[in-house]
Amino acid sequence: IICWVALAEAEIMFDYTLDMVTTSPAPAVGWVCILGILFYGNAAALSEGSQYCPAGVTATVSTGSAMVTGYVMQAALFGTTPSLITVAGALLMCVGMGASAFAARGAA
Repeated sequence: IICWVALAEAEIMFDYTLDMVTTSPAPAVGWVCILGILFYGNAAALSEGSQYCPAGVTATVSTGSAMVTGYVMQAALFGTTPSLITVAGALLMCVGMGASAFAARGAA
């Protein structure tokens, strides 16, 4: 929250205001708590799953799934689709992850 306030005060972030948070802070605190629980669950699941997989597989799967779910949530929540350059960058990331997993598999 401190970072959001700093960004708003620095006038770097123009599309959102903190009026809703200042007028009714309880829902904002609730959302922060919910997000904290979700992030903690994500970290716990990733940590537990990482113990059963090689590091290369874990990195590839977590990065790939984070990209896919991020784009899906962007489309679902904001009604936007990724631009062509974003999709091209994601494809290059997937190619890079595959190449690194393939190279690690060959070295093992």
